[in-house]
Amino acid sequence: QTAQPTQKQEKNEKENGGAKATQAQKTQPKATQQPQQPAKIKVTVKVDCATAAAKNEGFESNTAAAAHSKTIELEKGATVYDALKKVCPDAKEQGGYVYKIGQLSEQDMGKLSGWMYSINGTYVQVGCKQKTLSDGDVVRWRYTCDGGADIGGAA
Repeated sequence: QTAQPTQKQEKNEKENGGAKATQAQKTQPKATQQPQQPAKIKVTVKVDCATAAAKNEGFESNTAAAAHSKTIELEKGATVYDALKKVCPDAKEQGGYVYKIGQLSEQDMGKLSGWMYSINGTYVQVGCKQKTLSDGDVVRWRYTCDGGADIGGAA
């Protein structure tokens, strides 16, 4: 004598493409949806030009370029340049290279002077528009008077 399937068993078989549900399938909880990654990230941006101030006593180290250290919120996928522009809207770049922040431009303090950035303490040799940030990153823009050698960023 063969047991006839109940209506519930027939419904389960239809949902499983005609296959009978195993006991494990019946008792497994339905997969819960993974929480979505936050659409926003927080990063800290620091800008300093202490080397320029040290080289030129007449240089105002408290200019807008020197005064920024701020934690900001950005959209996920934001670049180093996006973060800089939020903190220093007057920053200028060309081809991903930042040549001016505040009143301080490349070569203002000599042939090898200009702006370099690091992320979490490591200098990055990629244009600032190509480098994507992660939540918790610390971006530090520093002015070098000697091609990076005076700030630990020489290639």
